[in-house]
Amino acid sequence: MIIYNRQQSALYIAAQTAIYDQTLQSAIAAEQSGTPLTEEEQNVMNRERMVLKAEAEKEAKKEKGWGI
Repeated sequence: MIIYNRQQSALYIAAQTAIYDQTLQSAIAAEQSGTPLTEEEQNVMNRERMVLKAEAEKEAKKEKGWGI
């Protein structure tokens, strides 16, 4: 039963990742074409921007020697 639940969880995560990736690609295409984003696409883009900002801040701290 545990193996089944792990497999089911892995499939769920894979499906959610595919949906997220598709929404991200759709949002990028919409932005490039000037089409208004749906609420879901806007949410995905906002999440991506936050992740990129956090990664940039982390990298800047590493370059300054402030730790990880």
